Amino acid sequence: MLAALVRAGEPHRLTPTELYNSLLVSSGAITNRIDRLVDDGLVRRGSDDTDRRSLPVELTRLGRVTLDAALNAHLENEESLLSSLSVEERELLAQILRRWLIALGDQHHPVDATGAM
Repeated sequence: MLAALVRAGEPHRLTPTELYNSLLVSSGAITNRIDRLVDDGLVRRGSDDTDRRSLPVELTRLGRVTLDAALNAHLENEESLLSSLSVEERELLAQILRRWLIALGDQHHPVDATGAM
């Protein structure tokens, strides 16, 4: 959810309905997740006892710091997992995975640095 708020761009704010649509989870799950993230200080939201679906959810500074730390840890782990592969092997792996994703119906065809798919 934190990444979805960052992807939304400044001011990193979405309504619960927009989050629901972007994350493809139930509205109840979104409400529970938002409540937990608010409790942890990672997001903030306004209050309205009549309709909590229309109030924007906004990433806090702590939320951004937490997301950045998680992303850095993920990238370090990814580098560790790939460290035994040569550059050529990494490129071959990327090509194979790209072909596999396309076969599974991925509509986004990423382009590598050389422009190849």
